Amino acid sequence: MWWIYLIFGAVIVGSLGLLAYYYINRRNKLAQLDLDAMKSHRQQKVKTQVVENRMARKYSQAITKIAPTFKKAAQPIKKIGGKLAGKISSLERKYKQEKNEAPKTMEQKEVVRQTVNQVLAEGQALMEKEDYAGAEKKYIEVLSEDSKNIEAYKKLADVYSARKDYTHAKETLEFIAGLNPKDEMIWRALGDVHNADEDKDNALKYYQKGLDLAPNNPKNIVLVIETSLDLSRKDIAIPAIDKLKEVNPDNQKLTEYLEKLENL
Repeated sequence: MWWIYLIFGAVIVGSLGLLAYYYINRRNKLAQLDLDAMKSHRQQKVKTQVVENRMARKYSQAITKIAPTFKKAAQPIKKIGGKLAGKISSLERKYKQEKNEAPKTMEQKEVVRQTVNQVLAEGQALMEKEDYAGAEKKYIEVLSEDSKNIEAYKKLADVYSARKDYTHAKETLEFIAGLNPKDEMIWRALGDVHNADEDKDNALKYYQKGLDLAPNNPKNIVLVIETSLDLSRKDIAIPAIDKLKEVNPDNQKLTEYLEKLENL
C-alpha cells in the first residue's frame, strides 16, 4: 500500500512544479511585454515630438518668409484707411479751432460764401458723373474753407454711401448730428446708411429720431412704418400707421401697410 502513497505524492509534487513553471514563464513574458510596450510608447512619444518640432520649425520659417510680403501688401491699405479715418477728425479739429478765432468781416464772409457755393456746385456735377473721388475732393475743399458747412458734410456722406463706404458715411453723419442734433434730415440720412448696410435695427432707431423731430413729416412716418414692418415690430408699426392716416390719409400705400401688418 505504501507505493500508492508514493505515486500520489509524486503526482502532487509534479502538478505543483508544473504550475510554478507556467507561473514564472507567464510572469516573465508579461514583464517583457510591459517593457516592450513602454519602450514602444517612449519611441512613439519621441517620434511625435520630433515631428511636432519639425512642423513648428517649418511653420516658423514659412511665417518669417511671408510676413514681409503681407506687411508690404498691407502698407497701402493701412495708409489709405488711416487717411480716410483722419479726415473727419481733422475737420473736427478745424471746426473747434475756428470757433475760437476772431469773426470774419462781412466782405470775408461773402467771399467764402461765393467760393463755397461754386465748389459745392462743382462737387454735385462730379457726383452726377459718378466721379466720387473728384466730388470728395471738392467737398473737402469746401470744408477747408468753412468747417461748419453742414451741407458739405452731407454731400461728403453721400459720396461715401455711393461708394458703399458705409463706415465713413456713418462717421461723417454722426459728427454733424453732434453739431446739429435737431436736423431731422441728418437722422434720416443716418437711417438710410444703416439700412443700406443691412442694419435695420439701427436704421429704425435713427428714423425714429427723425420722426421725433418732425412728427408730421410723411417721409419720416413712412420710413418708420416700412422698417418696423420689415422687423415685425408691431408695437412701432401700428402707431406709425395711425399717424400716417392722420397726416396723409390719401397715401396710396396705406392699404399695403395694413395688409402687411395683418400678416405679421
